Amino acid sequence: MKTIKFLTACIGILSIVVICVSKWMSSTFGDIYFEQVLWHLLNSPSFPTGNADPKYLYEGIKLILITLSLCCLWFFIIYPACLTKLIRKYRWGAAISQCFSRLSGKLRHPLRANLLLCACVIAACALTLIQTIHKFKIDEYIQHTFMVDYSNDFIARHYFAPAPETIRFEHKRSLVIISAESLENSFFDPSLDCSYLPNLEKLQMLGICHNHLLKIYGCGWTIGAFTGHFFGLPLKIPANIGANAYKSKHGFLSNALSIFDILKANDYETVLIIGSNSTFSGKDILFSGHGQFRIMDRKYFENAGWNLAEHGG
Repeated sequence: MKTIKFLTACIGILSIVVICVSKWMSSTFGDIYFEQVLWHLLNSPSFPTGNADPKYLYEGIKLILITLSLCCLWFFIIYPACLTKLIRKYRWGAAISQCFSRLSGKLRHPLRANLLLCACVIAACALTLIQTIHKFKIDEYIQHTFMVDYSNDFIARHYFAPAPETIRFEHKRSLVIISAESLENSFFDPSLDCSYLPNLEKLQMLGICHNHLLKIYGCGWTIGAFTGHFFGLPLKIPANIGANAYKSKHGFLSNALSIFDILKANDYETVLIIGSNSTFSGKDILFSGHGQFRIMDRKYFENAGWNLAEHGG
């Protein structure tokens, strides 16, 4: 009997916690998936003790209080004797305790009734968990994270990264890479009456130009294009996370190898010169984590006293 009551109490409390947290997340954040929640918890600078929004702190405290109250209510329903012992020391507690004892005495169930109650609670808990798992796509996260068959994965079968120490340049030369995002190819059309980008056209003649790039999965935004071009890998991010908003504090593709890592291993000085803020799309994280770049971005030039308006910034 004691085991059944304890099991009923624990499963009921679990159901209450799941329902309250699920309702709170839906009302506070709307349609959100478990993978999004997990990513923000692991990567947010305000977790667990940072500068969180006071509104969310207030809602979180209210959630805790409501959940604790419902859990206590359920506990006292299963163990009414604990409630009567708790309130007997108060003047008004004696009358309430007497009424509650009479009521609980009438409602005292035999073993079969307790088994039936436990079965109902288990069924309710199972339905709650199934609904929550489906609502927040927890099953998809588990499948994509722990049940992937990498033996048939294209990247796992074809990707090869050499060890940086095995690559050595006999004749080292300076390497300048110019990346122009969203630059229209038609500006270089020789049939045009005039040259719209004469300086770039001169540089194009001096070096190697890749101006027929294809947009593929995982490479269609700023940081994804960099990983695709310089790592040879698409950047797969958590579902429903904005592409340019994805900034992992653990770095981008930390176990992959880029051309920048090879250059740094060959004692190249790596410098990123960029006219925008390097924090956009996590470029500072990417280039500092791979190649240990010295970053000269918009903020750098402003601090150095440059007038960006005069220099085309």
